Amino acid sequence: MKNIIEIYLPIVNDYNREDYSFEQKNIIINELSIIFKRKPFAVPKYIIDYNIIITRDSYDEKIYEFLRKKNVIPLSKEENLKFKIELATDLDFFDYDGLQSEKEIEFQIPAVPREVSFSYELIEFFSQNLFETLILSQISRPGSLKLRNGIAFFDKKYFSSEIKSPSHFRYILEYRNIINYPEIQFLDFSNFYLWLKKSNSIFPISPSNGIQRTLNNLTYVFTEKNEISEFLYQLRILEDLYTNSNIQVTEQLNEKIQLFLGEMITFKKQIKKMYAIRSDFLHGRMLLEPIHKINEDNFDKIESFKLYDATQLSFLLVVSTVQKMYELDLVDLIFETKIKIN
Repeated sequence: MKNIIEIYLPIVNDYNREDYSFEQKNIIINELSIIFKRKPFAVPKYIIDYNIIITRDSYDEKIYEFLRKKNVIPLSKEENLKFKIELATDLDFFDYDGLQSEKEIEFQIPAVPREVSFSYELIEFFSQNLFETLILSQISRPGSLKLRNGIAFFDKKYFSSEIKSPSHFRYILEYRNIINYPEIQFLDFSNFYLWLKKSNSIFPISPSNGIQRTLNNLTYVFTEKNEISEFLYQLRILEDLYTNSNIQVTEQLNEKIQLFLGEMITFKKQIKKMYAIRSDFLHGRMLLEPIHKINEDNFDKIESFKLYDATQLSFLLVVSTVQKMYELDLVDLIFETKIKIN
């Protein structure tokens, strides 16, 4: 059979006030295209062949009106990053049992037809792999894509409005420009992706090294919409990579991060402050204001505002560490222990 999946992810508009290199958007889209031409995904046996074409599409009024009539929240009136996936498939290889749960039988809910289940599995497979690839792209070229969750069509028919896109962290790069640390690069994504493939590091179920564990943790960072959760996952990554015991964790992080990423010339105490904020939050020493009373007018004056800077710094440290591990071809960080004898 021949099938077509079309996935639309709205591209958030850029603003002149953003301190960012806007040409990175076109560069990363071109690099994504190169990767997709290599057909990088290991497909199930019912997919005989596939081809992914990625384009920047102008806003389509027809799609907007179509979704509005279906009472689906439409795409915002922005450009879309469109993924057109051309498929050759064989339904005979699709494992379908048609079994219903006890509740479905009790409430006389009909079984999902084989063809519907097949289309769902195809969209789920490709949307998941695209989501993973977009996460990796934002480690390679941070902030290059600002996307919203999107929609999918299957064989030209509307199918889903629940296609996830990873969170973007472009604003954090502006914080990096303030503290001038750590080094953040724009890496060639096609080479970065090949390196991850070579080391079997693209989101394994059972991670066995530092890069694998880091990327698995980052799936939560790029999915969470809560700064506290992001912060804790990022600290979890840094502790995993840079510490070898629960003793003097602050000192280990402060010393080893600067040993690997370079010394902080200004804001020298920021790493220690970052970990102190983590401890104060987890052990109840940080006051939390009622979330419904936090707004733009008081955000920078409240106690929990400390979390904001710490979250930004921890994200920068994670991205910089992964980038340098790629440059040095390291999947784990190993530090020698020196014993001083007086």
